[in-house]
Amino acid sequence: MDLGRGKLATLFSGIVIFILSLYFGGLQSTVDALCASDPLIFLVALGVSMVGIFSNSLTWYYSMKISGAKIPFFKSLYVYSSGIIASILLPIADIPGDLTRIYLLKENKKEFFASIKSAVLCRLCFAVPTVTGLSMFLLLKFFPIPYLVPFYIWPCMLLALLFLFFLPKFTILMCDFLRRIERIKKVKKVEDFLGKVGEETRKLKKTDMIFYWSMGHVDMFFDILTYFFSLLTIGVYPDFLHMLIAYVLITYFYLIPIPIPGGFGVTEGFLSFVYLGFNIPLSKSLAAAIVTRVVRFWFPLLVSYGIVSTFKFSEKRKPIHKS
Repeated sequence: MDLGRGKLATLFSGIVIFILSLYFGGLQSTVDALCASDPLIFLVALGVSMVGIFSNSLTWYYSMKISGAKIPFFKSLYVYSSGIIASILLPIADIPGDLTRIYLLKENKKEFFASIKSAVLCRLCFAVPTVTGLSMFLLLKFFPIPYLVPFYIWPCMLLALLFLFFLPKFTILMCDFLRRIERIKKVKKVEDFLGKVGEETRKLKKTDMIFYWSMGHVDMFFDILTYFFSLLTIGVYPDFLHMLIAYVLITYFYLIPIPIPGGFGVTEGFLSFVYLGFNIPLSKSLAAAIVTRVVRFWFPLLVSYGIVSTFKFSEKRKPIHKS
């Protein structure tokens, strides 16, 4: 099966999963659950999601700045928004977003190298929630002691910090290993790119690690709040343990490469399955999945597209200076 057929098969499977979810959940029941949702809480979920994305964009902007590239703020919004579009439409752990930003800044050497370092820094930052969330989940699962639950977060955050200190060394070893592969040696640009990633990673300081460790937990906080308010929109008040389980499952799901635009159908089906853990009917879990997709997918996609279109339009209107 070639890649094209594989994409069609996955797309077809996603649509089938989505239709089956609607069938078993009941189309009318799902529509009723959406109609009964609280518009004010929905706006809160939307706002929390956008604040989280804006926080991530500031992290990337700061990464570019400390990497030696001073980009105009509007241009940085354009580049970052282009990356968001790529990451949303090609959900492969945000890698398409990083590659898009690097590609858009390739004309300026300083910006190009800064974008590579920034990609490494942001990957470090967003690796933090996967470690903290999973370790927190395991602690709650095996040691569900009610009065200790508020204190579990601290050893989990410390573990994430230790992981973050180790990750750059692993990245350097991996880059060096890949550069020794004969097929990569034959492609000069790929070899140089891996060499630059390793070189920029070696320059990281412990203060950088602590900053990105902090921002990683800010990202985690806004993600959990987004899922919480998405459920609250349709009238479900989730408890902390189930909310954390949902967060961990969704976070790790987003790391799985889905070879269809936006993971359509597959993502909705998975979110519905996760939300069933809150002991709610399938129709409500599907409604919550749709709300989550709107605040995490459709609205950010539209906003990003608007920013990209506005930037391109303003660039076209700039007068061309003839020498």
